[in-house]
Amino acid sequence: EEQRLDMALFLGKTAERETRFIYAKTPLLVTAAVLALPQQHALQQIHSIEDLLPLRIGVWSRGYRSPLLRDPLLKLNELSSHNVVEQSLRMLLAGRFDAFYFPDQLAVRYQLQRSGQEARIRLLPLPEYYRTAMITVPRRRDFVKLVEHVNYLNDSALIGEVEYGSPMRAKMADRDYLALVTKTGGPSDAEMDAA
Repeated sequence: EEQRLDMALFLGKTAERETRFIYAKTPLLVTAAVLALPQQHALQQIHSIEDLLPLRIGVWSRGYRSPLLRDPLLKLNELSSHNVVEQSLRMLLAGRFDAFYFPDQLAVRYQLQRSGQEARIRLLPLPEYYRTAMITVPRRRDFVKLVEHVNYLNDSALIGEVEYGSPMRAKMADRDYLALVTKTGGPSDAEMDAA
């Protein structure tokens, strides 16, 4: 909007943003917002805001928040750092707050795997809030042609499947993954670890 960038490769698609930006038809990534909790925490599933009201929740101060996390009744601790996921998971385990919200489950899963904390922290998907990241450009004429070209290459099968090096990325490339996430709220940690 300030014309400092020509394109973004990761910008969640919302109805409001669609009025200002053009998105390619095929998402580069599909992910879900999650709540990280200590393994022993009693909360097993998130149905509504009532499930979150008793919790002190750490959130990234500059990050996207799903509509459920925008309720003014919630007790949110805003966090800001260059490694907010790593820092927040450490704070969660230290008892500084009860849960940590992040809009991208893949980033949290990666950090849990990297730090070896998978057995101590579990993730709960938020109900029905999935985001897609796509090639995005401002609604300027030159860039409209670029997105149309990307769509043409995709429709013509001239863009092949991307080779992913990690199990998480391989799962994201699986065409059945989106259906699984939409239907079930996502695979369990055990299913992801087995992939």
